[in-house]
Parts: sequence; C-alpha cells; structure tokens
Amino acid sequence: MLAAGLKAGIVMGFVLILLAVFWFVGAAILSPDVSNLFSCLVFIFTLGLWFVSGVLAARWGGASLTSGGSSAGAGAIAGAVSSAFWGLPFMCLLALAFLAIGPQVTGQLPPEALEQLRQVGISPQEFQGYFGVAVGIFFVLCCIILPLIAAVMGAIGGLIGHRPKQQQPAVSS
Repeated sequence: MLAAGLKAGIVMGFVLILLAVFWFVGAAILSPDVSNLFSCLVFIFTLGLWFVSGVLAARWGGASLTSGGSSAGAGAIAGAVSSAFWGLPFMCLLALAFLAIGPQVTGQLPPEALEQLRQVGISPQEFQGYFGVAVGIFFVLCCIILPLIAAVMGAIGGLIGHRPKQQQPAVSS
C-alpha cells in the first residue's frame, strides 16, 4: 500500500509541479479578470489530479491491495504526497509574489486611509507587517487544509480505482 501510494504520489507530484509553474506564468501574463478564472480552473484541475493519483495508486498496487480500504489508503497517501509536491513550489511562488506586492499595498491606499492608520497608531511599515502576518496565516491554513483535501480526493480515487479479486470458476472433474 505504501509503495503504490508513494509511487503514484511522486509521479503525480511532478505533474503538479509543472501545473503550478504553468499557473504562475499564466496568472502573471493574463489580465486580472481572466487570471482569476484561470486560477479557479487550475484549482479544479488540481483536485482532479489528486483524484487521479488515488486511482493510479489503486491500479499500481495490484494484488497487494486486497480491499477497497487498502486501495483508499494507498490513494490517500498518493494524494498527500502529490499535494506536498504541488504545495511547495506553489507556496514559494506565492511568497515571492506577496513579497513583491507588500509595498504596493500601502502605496495604493489613499492618503486619508494612511492618515487614519497613523491616528490609530499604525505606521505604513507596521501595516505591511500585518499584511505579512495575514499572508502567513493563509500559508498555514493552506499547508494544513490542502493536504487533507488532497488525501480525501486520493482516497476517493483509490476506492473507485480498486479492482476486486476475480473469483476463479470452480473446475468440475
């Protein structure tokens, strides 16, 4: 179960790395409206690939996966492993994007908003720090929730991809 899950997870992980880079490049060159739609489509495609990683794990497990539960377990491993491959470059690319955006966020605020922040005792530099904290919370949630979603999608794929043993017909003599 573990070997099949790791194998399917690693193979699908490399496909997902390519998808993450494709998403980042596409989001950078497309207009904002199209980029948002593109991002949603990439995420839906990612869910499908996590499902496929579970199916692959169930198929590649062969006779070692004797039940639907063991196929679902292999699929969950494949989904979790592939989510790590997808999540690491995705989070690194997003961190670079947010680091570049941070100073622009305060630059786009109207002067009245900056003055209100100063009156409350928050400098623009602190606001950028709060923006960084919000991004950090986002990363933590993504690092916890997305692997769980990937494991569930992989388990569903493994359960659906399970091939029960065929009963041999009785031979009469």
